[in-house]
Amino acid sequence: MSDFEIWIYRLIIAALAVVVWYAVQRLIKKFDELIDSINKLKETYAAQEAKINGVNVQLKDHTDRLNDHGKRIRQIEINNAQLKTAKA
Repeated sequence: MSDFEIWIYRLIIAALAVVVWYAVQRLIKKFDELIDSINKLKETYAAQEAKINGVNVQLKDHTDRLNDHGKRIRQIEINNAQLKTAKA
């Protein structure tokens, strides 16, 4: 093999190494972007979960109030019915 061929092979290997290095760098950058997106998604999920939990607590409070009002109304109706039967 001549010196010229050896230098050509070295240049080809160097060019391939540069291309592989560039591809790996781009891949690492894509993975970093993917990790950032996943982290943002986790933060959004946590915020939405906190909002949903807050709504659930409010809904439970309102449900308790409605049940309490329902009990009161039933008691008033029973008292009303007892008064009507007592008058009759």
